[in-house]
Amino acid sequence: MFILYSFVLSYIIILAFIMFLLICGNNNRYRNGLIGKIYHDLTIRIPNYLSRLIEHNFVNRYPIFCKISYAILNNISKYMIFGFYICIYLFFSLTFQISCYNEYSKVFFRPNFARIGSIVVLPLPWVLFVIFQLYDPGVINKENIGKYLQRYPYDNIIYKHTICRTTKLPVIPRSRYCQYWNRRIAKYDHYCHWVMAPIGERTHRFFLLFLVFNLVSSLTYFALTYRFIMFKLISFKSLMILVYYEPYAIISCVSLFVTSIVLILYIIQQIYYISINISQIEIPKYKAQKEINNIYDKGFVLNWKEFLFPDNLSW
Repeated sequence: MFILYSFVLSYIIILAFIMFLLICGNNNRYRNGLIGKIYHDLTIRIPNYLSRLIEHNFVNRYPIFCKISYAILNNISKYMIFGFYICIYLFFSLTFQISCYNEYSKVFFRPNFARIGSIVVLPLPWVLFVIFQLYDPGVINKENIGKYLQRYPYDNIIYKHTICRTTKLPVIPRSRYCQYWNRRIAKYDHYCHWVMAPIGERTHRFFLLFLVFNLVSSLTYFALTYRFIMFKLISFKSLMILVYYEPYAIISCVSLFVTSIVLILYIIQQIYYISINISQIEIPKYKAQKEINNIYDKGFVLNWKEFLFPDNLSW
């Protein structure tokens, strides 16, 4: 029993660390430390090594696949975290459906409600994923740069007048050039590998909704899986037997619990930053100042109004 508890505890700690690493590894607070180094190795160094290894052993030997191979290899680091997200999402959902679907009527008081709920929550995050691929995050160009300068004036503290070396346009305060999209994005918060899109002025609200949808899915499957495990525990009358017969259900339940906790903490962090109108890239800049003088903070209500209903300046 001690070995079992040690394994479960170790699994929870490792999973929580992986989730924290993938969410916060590229954050300015951790980028230059051990967390940032591990994140860099997992998302850039190791994929680049695999790219060179595959190129040396496969592409050079089979030139006919060069174009396809180069397209995949050049984007392997970009798609690595997205692929990990798909894998864990499929693991959670398929584990539950395979283990529990045929026993709904035995486990749940309202089997049809549980069956429909487990299916309805599945596509919610993917609807947001499609929106991220189609929606303008707030691209700055020659036509709208004047409007953005009026919306985000220079505070001459952390934002001063400079010229972007890539676009050759004035750098709008709170913006950043996204190397993945090759565009300068207004009110840039971060690039999200989970949805493969930059989180900017017009897509930050969808990112918060994406987190909420993932939390709803995680909590739904956690509740259903937990109910299934408790039902089986009563039948088996032994935790060891339950672990032997339903290992994937237990792992999925623990994983969903840890994932839900991490998502709740991340959502709380996002709500706090939105309320004071500070993006993730601005946090270290303001911390470097002795006194925070955020001229973009318009108060709680106006900050949320700006966040939820941003004006479209792309025209």
